[in-house]
Amino acid sequence: FPFTKLYTFYRQMPFSRQLVAVVGNVDAGKSTLLGVLTHGELDNGRGLARQKLFRHKHELESGRTSSVGNDILGFDQQGVVVAVKWHKRLMMMI
Repeated sequence: FPFTKLYTFYRQMPFSRQLVAVVGNVDAGKSTLLGVLTHGELDNGRGLARQKLFRHKHELESGRTSSVGNDILGFDQQGVVVAVKWHKRLMMMI
């Protein structure tokens, strides 16, 4: 399988992993911030960025995230965001 070679390649690479917890009061913007960082789209003022993190039907219906989750945001060795496609678009908006 092609995946076998890909998996082996990545297993041999040194990997540094940092975990970041985002905590705060209700309606402080935690999910919006994570949605923007991990999906690369600014919020439209009506929760578009936050909706990218919804995992359950009740979250979609209520408009509030209520589950613990994890997402990946990757950087290269120079500290540049790996998802170049959306990162360039985001940098143009800032």
